[in-house]
Amino acid sequence: MKIKNVELVEGKILLKCEDSEFYLKDGVYQRDNGETITVRNNQIVDVLIHLDPANASKRQLKSYLEDMENQLQRVGNDAQLANIDLQNMLQKQQQAIQMMSNISKSLHDTAKTIIQKIG
Repeated sequence: MKIKNVELVEGKILLKCEDSEFYLKDGVYQRDNGETITVRNNQIVDVLIHLDPANASKRQLKSYLEDMENQLQRVGNDAQLANIDLQNMLQKQQQAIQMMSNISKSLHDTAKTIIQKIG
């Protein structure tokens, strides 16, 4: 299948081929030239270019190193955001458990008071 055109439609990556078209799903795709493209949530989040250090120029190696450093920074940022999200979820879970405990104690105290008044 030969891709004729690539478009961005409403934030999604649309591939048009000779006889069909489809949106890219999340995943890792490898091009003929060795580049690896990572798609997540309908966005290209990573493009990894494979270089042969023996045949690459100093400029290409420097650019490659800068790209790797940027990707590493993004991964670090993503990990920090995920950690914050996890902390927020754990805090909400703890609040829900505390609320259920308070309700349970209130029901117990109410039942105890009713039993004491009856007896």
